[in-house]
Amino acid sequence: AMNPQTTDIVKVEGGYLGRPRIYPGKEFRPADVPKAPVNPWSMENVNRARAAQTSEKQPLIEEARKYKSADDFENAVTQNDLMDLSNPQLHRIGRIFSDSGNGIQDLIAINKIYSKDLPSYPTANVPRVSNPETTVTVYRSAHAEAKGIEAGDYVSFSKDYANSHDRGQLISKKVPAKDVIWQGNDFNEWVYSPNSIRAQYPEGLTDIWKKAQETRPATKPKAPVNPDNIIGRINQGGGMDLGADYNVKIMREFPDTARVHKKGAMQPDDWADILRDEGYTGFTDGDSLVEALKSGEGRGILNPAKQDDIIARNARRETDEWARRQVETLEDIDARAIIESKGDIQSGLIDEIAANGLSIHDKEAALRELENLIDARMKPGKATARKQGTSPNPKGTRADVPF
Repeated sequence: AMNPQTTDIVKVEGGYLGRPRIYPGKEFRPADVPKAPVNPWSMENVNRARAAQTSEKQPLIEEARKYKSADDFENAVTQNDLMDLSNPQLHRIGRIFSDSGNGIQDLIAINKIYSKDLPSYPTANVPRVSNPETTVTVYRSAHAEAKGIEAGDYVSFSKDYANSHDRGQLISKKVPAKDVIWQGNDFNEWVYSPNSIRAQYPEGLTDIWKKAQETRPATKPKAPVNPDNIIGRINQGGGMDLGADYNVKIMREFPDTARVHKKGAMQPDDWADILRDEGYTGFTDGDSLVEALKSGEGRGILNPAKQDDIIARNARRETDEWARRQVETLEDIDARAIIESKGDIQSGLIDEIAANGLSIHDKEAALRELENLIDARMKPGKATARKQGTSPNPKGTRADVPF
């Protein structure tokens, strides 16, 4: 390896070295070899430029996605007037595309329109430049936490004018003349609006909103619903056309055929074949399938893949309903009614004992147990109020059985 600071004369053995070329066999000093020029089109520099462009572009797209229409987006990011400070961060987006009254006009365009004799030009220190790439300096009075001038910020070419706002610190930025646009009111008031951003959106804010819709992240597709029975399965598949072989007016009188009928959908025979192939039973062809739907039996023709779960679920539901009814029945029983029907209960109990071939001892034990149960229900303090919040009968003559 060579030290480029050395002055020793060396000789190239093969190939070329540096630009201009140093040919093989030629003697040279390493310090005299020119450095390779920076290649603006190298992948490193291209990627760096793309990253900078994306960092400017992405917040605009993200914000535009929040609105249902381009008008809603434009209204949200546009100041009502110069004194509208309701949302400076959001309004910064709108100012990037500020209309001076004659469209978006940068410093070059304004210089073409207004003469050197304009009195406010020298006072506002507006640079008289004609090359869009000419570097100009803009100033802004900013709060202490500001890190620098951002796209959409108000700026001025006059250091004194910017400093007069006295927000805490005076910041500045050197930018190309094409990146400064006039907001149309005062030559002391300009907007830092990078041309690199405006060039991506020729239609301004409307263009941003349109592109935000094009790049909106795809929503995650919903998992397909696995239907419980043939009615859900038929509707999942687009319905059944009953018009070819049946009177649709009559079919609509039945709830389930009305639910599945859809003009232009598959015919009943086609559905019968599909459902049988999937394991559904309870019909043999299109006609018997329609009859099952008309009668309501279709609701009981369950999805083969879910049949066990559905049966278990329905059984639990029926059990819960039975238990609820029993509780309601028990809440309506009172002790006096038990006493009044004591003889009938005892007679029925004796018949039950005899039918099961039990002994006289079993009969006596069962009757004693019945007596004890009735006595327990009638003892003072054992009765409970019929409904929560009501008082027990003060005389103790009637109370609900505390099951």
